[in-house]
Amino acid sequence: GVGAGVATGVSAGVVTITATYGVIPAATATLTVTNATSKGLKLTPATASTPVTGTQQYTALEIFSDGTSIDRTTDVATTWSASNGNATLSPNGVGAGVATGVSAGAVTITATYGVIPAATATLTVTNATSKGLKLTPAIASTPVTGIQQYTAIETFSDGTTIDRTTNVATTWSASNGNATLSPTGVGAGVATGVSAGAVTITATYGVIPAATATLTVTNATSNGLKVLPALASIPVTGIQQYTAIETFSDGTTIDRTEDATTIWSASNGNATLSPNGVGGGVATGVTAGVVTITATYGVIPAATATLTVTAATSKGLKVTPTLAKISVSGTQQFMALEIFSDGTTVDRTEDLATTWTSDSVNATLSPNGVGAGVATGVNATPVGVPVVITATYGVVPSATADLTVTAATSMGLKVTPATATITISGGSQQFKAIETFSDGTTFDRTEDPVTVWSAVNIPIGGAAVATLSPDGIGAGLATGNVIGQSAITATYGVAGPTDTATLTVTAPNPGIAGPAPDLKTASTYGIIATNAITNSSGPLTHIFGDVALTLPSSTSTSVVGFFDGGALPALTSTNVTNSDGMSPGLINTTDNGVLSLVQLAQLQTDLNDAYLDLSGRAPTSVYPTGVKDLSGLIITPGIYAVGGVVGVPGVPAVTDTLGLSGPVVLDAQGNADAVFIFQAHDITTTTGSVILQGGAQPQNVFWVLTATATIGNGASTFFQGTIVAGNTITVNLNTNVQGRMLAGALGAGAITVNGIITVPQ
Repeated sequence: GVGAGVATGVSAGVVTITATYGVIPAATATLTVTNATSKGLKLTPATASTPVTGTQQYTALEIFSDGTSIDRTTDVATTWSASNGNATLSPNGVGAGVATGVSAGAVTITATYGVIPAATATLTVTNATSKGLKLTPAIASTPVTGIQQYTAIETFSDGTTIDRTTNVATTWSASNGNATLSPTGVGAGVATGVSAGAVTITATYGVIPAATATLTVTNATSNGLKVLPALASIPVTGIQQYTAIETFSDGTTIDRTEDATTIWSASNGNATLSPNGVGGGVATGVTAGVVTITATYGVIPAATATLTVTAATSKGLKVTPTLAKISVSGTQQFMALEIFSDGTTVDRTEDLATTWTSDSVNATLSPNGVGAGVATGVNATPVGVPVVITATYGVVPSATADLTVTAATSMGLKVTPATATITISGGSQQFKAIETFSDGTTFDRTEDPVTVWSAVNIPIGGAAVATLSPDGIGAGLATGNVIGQSAITATYGVAGPTDTATLTVTAPNPGIAGPAPDLKTASTYGIIATNAITNSSGPLTHIFGDVALTLPSSTSTSVVGFFDGGALPALTSTNVTNSDGMSPGLINTTDNGVLSLVQLAQLQTDLNDAYLDLSGRAPTSVYPTGVKDLSGLIITPGIYAVGGVVGVPGVPAVTDTLGLSGPVVLDAQGNADAVFIFQAHDITTTTGSVILQGGAQPQNVFWVLTATATIGNGASTFFQGTIVAGNTITVNLNTNVQGRMLAGALGAGAITVNGIITVPQ
């Protein structure tokens, strides 16, 4: 019946487990109950901190003398307690072990299971105070029937955050009927467009200030569905995942693949399709032939794709690896692949119809289905007599692999390298988890599915210094986020060996030019001007970044050739995609957009500060006074000025200009953080392009100009880097800029743009 088939060890020995169904032959399995003794409970994490109202999940593991463990966290016989009222604990049983901060102070969390020794952990509830909620995204748009997932994050004074999106105490509301919101709790925060118009989305949690976001439901109309891939082929019993995408007139799309109202059908019995809803759109080949796969969503036109089920025949299974070696209690994941005559393969490892067997009690195998194919060493195998692992799928020929179980004992895990240093800008470090055994052999556990990796700040707290790739294939890769140190830990199995390495994340190495300037609020802008922005090329122009006019006297009437939708104060341009991904985007002026007068003034201040920083740096190399054409040069990182003296900041003369009639190469020489700065009065490029090599990145290239910049001459020009100009900037037709065009740092500054500008990330 329900819950049947669970065996519980009573005393040491070998047990034959038998299942009998009707008159068909019974089936047996062998269970060895060991004489391992309990070593007590272990609580993880041993130390943790949370703000008031924050939560922490604890895990209680019972450890045994043979290294195995049992998770007792939600066992009804496990008792949880907190030493004082600074925190509460969820009830015993399902959902147990969750501590919630009540008031600042240290709390001892205790778990007790039966008569074995209890385990404790320390939880520090900080006195961090709530700074309120924040809704993301702050601005978004969706067509009618489109959806937008919102996230409600409560921020605390110590910099920590708690996701309140699906908290049952969080209330979601929409200001009008232009959109609906999913119910509070699991799945909350999903807005669905109903009719065109603006909606204010509000999230409220307890007594802290509510947070709002703006959702614009557009009047975009459906262009119908598209099923991808349009053409595909699979063998009999092979599978193909299809995707149903609804496209709208404004270019947006919605994935309808697993929508409960999407109906999937196959034109004939050559293939079957998975049921509608979650997991929908999966076709399985039945017999050779051509099948039309159709997806229908509501009343919009259906979409089709063509699937060819080939006559490829099965050549049987292949188990990989074919040879493997583990220690007693060690594990090995085997894979079962069905090979077809046309060279294609289908993974049958976890298929319910795949049967895994071991010909010896020296190794056990995980049950069929999810998680199948994992062998665990029980006893050492005799020399030359490995365990034969067999996988069988239906009537196709089975496949085998040989597994040797050694008598060696584990000497522990070692994470290598023990220490490493990377930079925050794109720096990464691959760590390895190597288990060593008493016979001198080693096993790489880095990507083993039961190896758990973690990165914890040293000291604990604050934003994560480093992140790690997911466990499994590709695991152990650390990436730097912020400056600091992180403990990189790998643990093999629930209670297996563990080891920790130290990762130091340092500031970027900018080279001789020094660190890149902090653009602050200007960092997300593709265009900043003070008194005018003009475009005459229509769809040939696009700004992938924010756009703003900063002077109080400049309004939306100072923007020519951009606005083509909306109404003040939300005029939009299909030529602009804001940094939050909203397209068409808003252009910020004193009478339009999302910035206040104070924010516009701050934007201008940050632009001016960047200009003063860049222009005030002493040059490391200088070109003679006059016009310097950079064409044909290969330039290494540094600060380059036209005129002036090395090591002495100066103001370029009117004659000190840069030209670019051909390509110039900026070579970072392998340092991805290297900074390039060019100082001049003006720059004029014609057909010349800026080429980056040796790891150079456009976000680290800066052109600071006392007066003006003219980029491109109507031919094909590729320019890279951020221009900070005292006055005006012109970007001509057929010019592609990977950077920013920031004009008016010294006051009056207009921009004429007829090209494409993309803000580098």
